[in-house]
Amino acid sequence: MDAAPSPSFRRWLLFALLLIGIWALELTVSQHFSIPAEENFRTKDLFGRFFLSFFLLVPVILLFPRPAVLGVLALSQFFQWGTLYYCSYFGSAPEIMMLWNNGSEGVAVGNAVWAMLPWRYALFLGPVFALQVVLLYRQKPPKSFYLRRMALSLCFATAYGTLLWQLNDSWRGLRFNNATARMSNGDRCAKFGFLPVFARDFVFRYTLLDALKAQALENESRRSFGLQSEHREFAFDNVVVLQVESLDNAVIDHYVDGKPVVPFLNSLQKNSLTYRIWANHRYGSATADFEMLNGIPPLDGFFNYQIPDLAYNTSLPRFFREQGYETFCFHGVPGSFFNRRSAFTAMGFDHLVFRDEIVGAIRNGKYPLHREFSEAKLEHYLNEKWLRDEVLLKAALREIRLTTARNRFFFVITETSHVPFPTGHLDGVDKLIPNETSMQDNFLNSIHAVDGWLRSFYEGLPIGTLLVIYGDHTALFRTGTFVSDLEEHREFVPCFIHIVGEDLAAGQKVPHWSEKTTLSVRDVHSFLRDVTEHMTTLSKTEKTGDRKEAARRTIKW
Repeated sequence: MDAAPSPSFRRWLLFALLLIGIWALELTVSQHFSIPAEENFRTKDLFGRFFLSFFLLVPVILLFPRPAVLGVLALSQFFQWGTLYYCSYFGSAPEIMMLWNNGSEGVAVGNAVWAMLPWRYALFLGPVFALQVVLLYRQKPPKSFYLRRMALSLCFATAYGTLLWQLNDSWRGLRFNNATARMSNGDRCAKFGFLPVFARDFVFRYTLLDALKAQALENESRRSFGLQSEHREFAFDNVVVLQVESLDNAVIDHYVDGKPVVPFLNSLQKNSLTYRIWANHRYGSATADFEMLNGIPPLDGFFNYQIPDLAYNTSLPRFFREQGYETFCFHGVPGSFFNRRSAFTAMGFDHLVFRDEIVGAIRNGKYPLHREFSEAKLEHYLNEKWLRDEVLLKAALREIRLTTARNRFFFVITETSHVPFPTGHLDGVDKLIPNETSMQDNFLNSIHAVDGWLRSFYEGLPIGTLLVIYGDHTALFRTGTFVSDLEEHREFVPCFIHIVGEDLAAGQKVPHWSEKTTLSVRDVHSFLRDVTEHMTTLSKTEKTGDRKEAARRTIKW
């Protein structure tokens, strides 16, 4: 049996409890800033999370050897940095299944993480970590009294379980029922901290999947109709929807040293329906195309494209097929990225043209681009991991210009202006800022180059093409000479709806993009469905007639 506690044991226990208290307080504070403010305002939640952390850390400190505790401390620091960065970037609390399923993709596109980390948090986490290490090694743990330490650890572990059970019984946030399905992930994390919520979501992930599939079916009736007043008898042939990477609403009519950042888009708005819309960035770029293609909000707790057997009943490709269109998707990255190939197949696309298909079609002559680039330069572009948008858009345009008996729907996703906005993709392009010195400069150069490629793409479109251009999210710049269009954690992007050869701007009824609106990507989805469905009820003669012969482009550059 253990002897009576000695002064050295009491002194070590005092240092241990002090370390536990500081560690628990650090976790509580970092969790507070890793959860959106609107989901984290209850004082009792702060106390609940503090005591949950305190009770859980007691066994770690009392039973683990110091090297192991130091390792847990380091992992804790890494995790806190990750959650703070995630919330700062995406505006939401992290979710374990999102990280589990798409961590590799996040790393692949996140080589700018170090440049975008909220380093102000280092002023808090750094000194606290140093103090924790000092306290950990200040007093050597006694080798005796192991049974006493075991008993204390068991008591605190029991207290942790009891408190968690009581909180769960009061708030029912960890149970799977109808109320839980509607409770946000941030609200659960605010009540319990990350560990219980992450454990619950991972252990019961298959139950969660069933709940999400049911939620998706329920969401099908929740369409957005913010553009309903714009409905008229539009007449068009092919439909092209372009999702432009990081197309920030703030770049429209933005100038650098007197030069416009996006001169083509500035001109396009004069003849288009133009809107400022909210682009949901909760799960990265893929959230925007999920909402555009399906017209429903993203499902909580799981990356949507990873949900097996999800019913995409409201998808645009499925709808356009029913209207007699042939459907295409073009994207310059591999189809495995974000699991888009599997998801887009389930949505009903007739043709999926990802990076490998584009490269193959260029090399076998289906999309002959050899006259547009030197042989060496084209081969260099085709060997890149992600295709340059110039190549992607030229390949898509080759397909669009093919004469076919059926009208066709094209969904195109660009990539060159993705964070960290590498300027290596911009060789041969006149840069807006020749000597870039910051990530903001890199972004402005990238989106300026993409704007030029969009101009060339537009000029090759046939008369009568319905063109929709919108951004997947902003560039997320909160300070500096260029500031993104943000409201709290909401990101706003421009949306242009245009028919080649016509002027739609004069009849716009919904407020212009520069005004405050509550439109979202889902409103554009509903607009496309409604105007297409209405148009297909018209006869072929009524739809085209002599209009196509007389139509002329009205945009002047």
